[in-house]
Amino acid sequence: RAMRRGVRVSTAQASTHERHLHYARLLAQWPRVLYLCVGSVYTGNHQVAKAWQGSHPSGERLTIVDSGAASGRLAVVVRQVALAARRGADVGELARLAVAALERAEEFIFVERLEYLARGGRMSKTGAWFGDALGLAPVVSPFPDGARKVALLRRPEDRLAFACRQVERVFAGG
Repeated sequence: RAMRRGVRVSTAQASTHERHLHYARLLAQWPRVLYLCVGSVYTGNHQVAKAWQGSHPSGERLTIVDSGAASGRLAVVVRQVALAARRGADVGELARLAVAALERAEEFIFVERLEYLARGGRMSKTGAWFGDALGLAPVVSPFPDGARKVALLRRPEDRLAFACRQVERVFAGG
């Protein structure tokens, strides 16, 4: 809609052609490649990679995992996989490690101002104004099917208490 109104619009998303060039370059450099995609619901990278994989002879050397994740959760999993790769794990083992880690990893985004969600079209301006006026701040978590609100907090100090409860819950079983 913004483009139709003549507003300048940009994106950080690479074009399909640029992504295809990247896959080819990686496979020219390495015998096997593991691609941990940002969750497909957020970018469409998984679909583009799978399509490329199926149409290129070197595609069988590319292992693709749709992480269902974004930002912090994906970064933590990528770090674990990179450490295992450094120890000499093969691509299949790395992919299994990534999937297992993604099932365990959690991420919580503490939204300070709802105004920014409204600007991005993720909620109404009226709802954002009332939420900000009442001091309500959602806690959002990215899932494979999209971001979900997992809590609603009133005070900034409630964020730390929420985060501590989540850590205690996760580590309660050892």
